[in-house]
Parts: sequence; C-alpha cells; structure tokens
Amino acid sequence: MNSNQTVGQIVAEDFRKAAVFKHYGIDFCCGGGRSLVESCQSKGIDPQEVAAALEKLEQSAFAPEAEYNEWSLSFLIDYIINKYHHSIQRTANPITEFAVKVARVHGQRASRSD
Repeated sequence: MNSNQTVGQIVAEDFRKAAVFKHYGIDFCCGGGRSLVESCQSKGIDPQEVAAALEKLEQSAFAPEAEYNEWSLSFLIDYIINKYHHSIQRTANPITEFAVKVARVHGQRASRSD
C-alpha cells in the first residue's frame, strides 16, 4: 500500500478493504479523497492499527491474485461467474449497502448531468 494513496484508491484496488474502513468508521466514499493518515486522525484512530488490519487482509487466503483491471470485460465477467458466483451472493448485502449509499448521496447529481 502506497502512503500517498487515498482511502478511495485503496478500496478501488481491493474492494474487500471497504469492510476494514467500515469497521473503523472511515468514509471511503465522500471522504475517499483523504489519505489513510488524514482519515484516521479525523476519527481519533491510530493509523498503524488500521494499516495493520489492511495488511492482514492482504495476507489472507482470499487476496486478489491477478490484475483484474487489465482483463477484458467479457473475460472478467466469465471469471467472476465461474470462480466467485457463490461468494458474491454471500457478500452482496454489504456491496448493496454501499451502492445504496452512493445512489442516495450522489444520485441526484448524476441524474442532473444527463
């Protein structure tokens, strides 16, 4: 993890890290432009503690194994369906919760740009 990355960039690289930020009450959506240190300081949290939790997640058995951003969309879709379909169904609730929040907070702005 690069110390210059924002919390939004950290989650964009590995969506699983959103759960760590949520646990600590760190906003990676609207507050996603802040660094990890800035985000932790605003919450009175030790940045090293959060960094350790993020590192532990990276070392887990479910760490991303490929550069998904470089794959074609059709290959990525097939990969997700064939390898992760069941785990995605289990994790759909947290993802849906984040999507609903983004739609609630940013939905009006997006609809006005059409």
